[in-house]
Amino acid sequence: MNHSIPQPKRNVITRLGIPVLIVVVTIGVLTVSSYQSFRPSTNVESVTVVVKSIESDLIDETSNQGTSIIQAPGWVEAEPYAVYASALTQGVVEEILVLEGDRVTKGQPVATLIADDNELSLDAALAELQLKEARLHEAKASMQSLADEYGRNKKLVESGTVAEGPTERLRLQLLAAEARVGIAIANIDSASVAVDTAQLELDRCIIKSPIDGIVIERLMSPGSTVRFGGEHTSHVVHLYDPTMLQVRADIPLADMSKVSVGFTAEVTVDVLPNTPFEGEVLRFVHKADQQKNTVEAKVKIKAPSELLKPDMLARVKIFQPAKDGSVVKQTVQRVFVPQSVIEDPQRPTIWIVAELNNGKGVAQQRSIKLGSVVEDGWVEVVSGLSVGSKVITTYETLEEGEVVKLAGGQD
Repeated sequence: MNHSIPQPKRNVITRLGIPVLIVVVTIGVLTVSSYQSFRPSTNVESVTVVVKSIESDLIDETSNQGTSIIQAPGWVEAEPYAVYASALTQGVVEEILVLEGDRVTKGQPVATLIADDNELSLDAALAELQLKEARLHEAKASMQSLADEYGRNKKLVESGTVAEGPTERLRLQLLAAEARVGIAIANIDSASVAVDTAQLELDRCIIKSPIDGIVIERLMSPGSTVRFGGEHTSHVVHLYDPTMLQVRADIPLADMSKVSVGFTAEVTVDVLPNTPFEGEVLRFVHKADQQKNTVEAKVKIKAPSELLKPDMLARVKIFQPAKDGSVVKQTVQRVFVPQSVIEDPQRPTIWIVAELNNGKGVAQQRSIKLGSVVEDGWVEVVSGLSVGSKVITTYETLEEGEVVKLAGGQD
């Protein structure tokens, strides 16, 4: 019977590779850890930041609360008031060029009036102007003829050939001719004004939009008579600017004293029930509604959606303005550094010693935020440094990550 037990196979990697790997890693760690000691370093001087207790003004945010004080119903409307495309001359509507919901631009024609009479008036004014111009040419020709004749006779009078009396009469006739020329010029000016007036009346037969906006409704149809003197008797189209909307809200008289112009508000409309719109109280109508026992307030919608339309029902919440937080004096710990190490107070940066070990470390540049307190050449640092940081005070040139050695080997 064979009682011998076979020996396990020898694994070269396990027996030799792992120990060798451990030795290599250990050597590498020792090399890296000792490299800092052998790297060339720059001598610098430093100072440890100082911690001082100071009094600081803090804001008590608990007093800064805006609460809803009024909830009121209202209606959406154009801000600041309704806008109409109106006829500027009387007449009969020939054509309406837009429909409800159409978007129009400022100056775009929205309707026309029958212009036959206006065209005839313009033709008559132009003909009258031409007649006045012809009479001016005639008066100028007569004046020029008299001026020539008077000039020749005046020379003959001076030589004694012609008597002075007929020449003097020629002078008077010349003055009358000059006056007729002046009258003819004035008549031309009057005729030109008449032409401009007739042209304006003809141009006004085209009714234009006064704003960029959307048509709410047409107030006239072809065949309607435009006249002046009654409500909407010259209004052809009702318009609104979808970017300029407000809510006329009914504020109960009992709550009137709680609300002022400038209060913030929140507007909700059924078409977008989950989308409240930011608002602001613009003004109040200075006339109370006795039946409703309310006063109307105008609440601006700051960024209205195009889904909002005039006369939509709305709900308005008006908020109490947030009060400024009260100032509380509190003692706090602040880090201070020498004022001399701050080269640019507008963009304050400093050099510190990081990874300090046995008097050596690495130079790092830090951006800091300065406070307002300065004491004995030390300035307050609000952020960017921590307690125990060493600030480099004296150096020639430094680069980020450069090894530095503290003077005297101070740790």
